[in-house]
Amino acid sequence: MIHVLKSDGRIVSYQLNKVLQSIVKSLKTVNHEEQTIQLAAKEVIIELHEWLSNKNEITTNDIRATVSQSLEKINPEAASFYRHARTFD
Repeated sequence: MIHVLKSDGRIVSYQLNKVLQSIVKSLKTVNHEEQTIQLAAKEVIIELHEWLSNKNEITTNDIRATVSQSLEKINPEAASFYRHARTFD
């Protein structure tokens, strides 16, 4: 189980759905094709989980930075929105 250190000091379990919702929301701000959004989100989650594979504890900033890097490759505008949104914190 991966623990996430929140910005307020709480430690919670990693929740894929929260991260996925934030990614999808960011992609929807710049793209309206659902299939494209879902494929891009899946690609980002795969990269995130590869990064998480050897981690036990991370911070919300770690998640934000890793997802932002992945999104940057797909859609820089969505990456910018993701970096500045606080939807999963």
